[in-house]
Amino acid sequence: MVNTLRSLALLVAGALISVVISLYASLLMEYSLLVLTIFLILIVLFLLYGFGVLSPIRLIDEFRRKYLTPKVGILNDMGWNPENKEIYTGTDVSLEDWKNELEKVAKDNGIKIKVKFINANDRFDPFIAVINPYGGVYPEFDLKNFKTMNKMLSYMNEGGLFVNVADIPGYFACNPSIKPWRKIDTALREAPYAYKVLPNGLIIPIKRFPLFELTPFTRELGVDVYKIEDSPIFNWGVLEFEKEFENISSGNIEVKVHRAAVCKDYLTPIIKPKEVELGPQFRINATPLFFVKYGDNDGKILISLIFENYSQNSKMKEVIAKTIIKLIREKKQKR
Repeated sequence: MVNTLRSLALLVAGALISVVISLYASLLMEYSLLVLTIFLILIVLFLLYGFGVLSPIRLIDEFRRKYLTPKVGILNDMGWNPENKEIYTGTDVSLEDWKNELEKVAKDNGIKIKVKFINANDRFDPFIAVINPYGGVYPEFDLKNFKTMNKMLSYMNEGGLFVNVADIPGYFACNPSIKPWRKIDTALREAPYAYKVLPNGLIIPIKRFPLFELTPFTRELGVDVYKIEDSPIFNWGVLEFEKEFENISSGNIEVKVHRAAVCKDYLTPIIKPKEVELGPQFRINATPLFFVKYGDNDGKILISLIFENYSQNSKMKEVIAKTIIKLIREKKQKR
């Protein structure tokens, strides 16, 4: 539909140009310079819209985000059923609980927000933040080309805040239109095989080994995630936050951490990193809660790798909600 309207806009612009060229002298003599100016303005507007430079809908969305009460969208494509393990990993927080927690934290901080349940097929532009509450699973309507994931990346590239509340973002995809719902391992497509050599010398693949870095989402973001639940640092202890985020903690919070991401220049830790030893002479500086900037418009993704459904990690809901509200406040102040 949008492409059709843009094509029509270019046709109208072309027609107006033809009119101006053919009637240039008449317009000046009979109708004054004002009429000619109006024609030229219309031509420029139609051309800008036709080539995708100008978008009325985008301008309206930008106005809403800048001057009206910010809206937060929570993905709701698979609803919430804690007994259906195919629709989530790493979390036991319901969609309604996320909505209530965000509204509570926002109110406590004197910020007005509107929280709405949305589907992945809805437009993301009107929302200052979009939250995936399903942890390591996300709704994907195109398992071949990952169009939903690309839509999320485009949203961030245009300045949006995307939030993944637990586990590795996009590790599993679930197509909401295919029932019964089932989560699909997105890393399997390019995962290496283990091979077996038969007595006759024939080599056959027997099993794929999905790797965290092969997940399309983390690969696009440049995030390296490692499993640390078998290391001593699994018992992370009391959380220490980076100075900018110290006010989001209330008292001592102890957690256990299953996954952590390598700290790189473009990754901003929220929980202070620790050195993790993964093997002989293999150490990394890693954090389980961070954000990554994406694009040139202050877009970012907030990622928590901590499993909220682990008994010791129950306070992570509050920590993540406070972090989201802090980032929303900062986005509002910049506009």
